[in-house]
Amino acid sequence: MSLFACLFIAWSVPNLHADDDAKKEHATAESDHIGWLKQLRTMRAEHRRALSALKRLEAEILEHEAELEEQIAEIEEHRQHIHAHEDAIESGSEKLDKKHAELEKRHQEIARAMKSSDKHHKELISGLMKFVKDHISKFHTHSDE
Repeated sequence: MSLFACLFIAWSVPNLHADDDAKKEHATAESDHIGWLKQLRTMRAEHRRALSALKRLEAEILEHEAELEEQIAEIEEHRQHIHAHEDAIESGSEKLDKKHAELEKRHQEIARAMKSSDKHHKELISGLMKFVKDHISKFHTHSDE
């Protein structure tokens, strides 16, 4: 048999060892793919839950915004009462009496509500902004890897 014929036969005989290695590599890759797909589906579900939580938080912030608008309206109304009371006192048609005491009492109630609202607002905003800053910083660092 010629050298050429031997080479041809050797070349044409399948390399079973290489096929086994390829099959093992394919099986490993398939296993990796299945695991990665499961992991990605879990991450997507978690993202949806996080977005849902953010929507609930957004609704809470909008509710707080409505409360702030109500407080603004109440303060403006209180200011109008005070100005009307001052005008009445200056014209001599009204004395510092029960109405003045009511206005002062209401002023103190508004002051307490403002103090509480201001504290809550500062805690909420600083906490949210810190969370966002920290998360975005970590997220961008992670995505650059």
